[in-house]
Amino acid sequence: MAAAQDTPEEKPKSWREIVSVDQHQPPYVFNIESIDAGRIAIRIAGGPKGYHGQTIATDVNDDASPGFRVLDVNFDGHKDFAVVSNRGFTGNVSFKYWIFDRAKGIFRSAPEFDNITEVDRERRNLISYEKDGLAYRIWKYYHLVHGKPRLWKSVEDLHADKASDILPPDYPFHLITIVRFYRLGHVVRTFYSNRGE
Repeated sequence: MAAAQDTPEEKPKSWREIVSVDQHQPPYVFNIESIDAGRIAIRIAGGPKGYHGQTIATDVNDDASPGFRVLDVNFDGHKDFAVVSNRGFTGNVSFKYWIFDRAKGIFRSAPEFDNITEVDRERRNLISYEKDGLAYRIWKYYHLVHGKPRLWKSVEDLHADKASDILPPDYPFHLITIVRFYRLGHVVRTFYSNRGE
């Protein structure tokens, strides 16, 4: 009778990213490792003299493909980073962000940015995008106010029957676009138009 053979355990997946936060500092080295289903550890080393490193453990949508990305999400000239926390069945994606803290030289969790999916550097907009099927999509546009995203505009594509509260009776079109402008978290103007059918 043959002896049962042990199957070797699969080694955890790991990645290395080298990130230049800015041109005046040595790069940071990110060692990213899958530590469990849906969980990764990010070990950060390198950086300027005196940086003692950080280890961040976080939940992700897929520990084999955590969607690590580097970007300047708060427009301060220093690179920040994010991982994908959720990928929905309809294609929606959400992130977890860590912002580079210039004063302390560390990366700090920044949940106020977690719904941001795009950064428009030219217009200095942060954008979140969400869809639900083919008929509903919404883009939300944020400006930074005191370092925090503040909603200033939304563009929503939807069925007219879902917006009967703002449309005139017997509105003749089925698909519409609604644009709303905000001030201090409150809607100040609303426009709608036919999406074309």
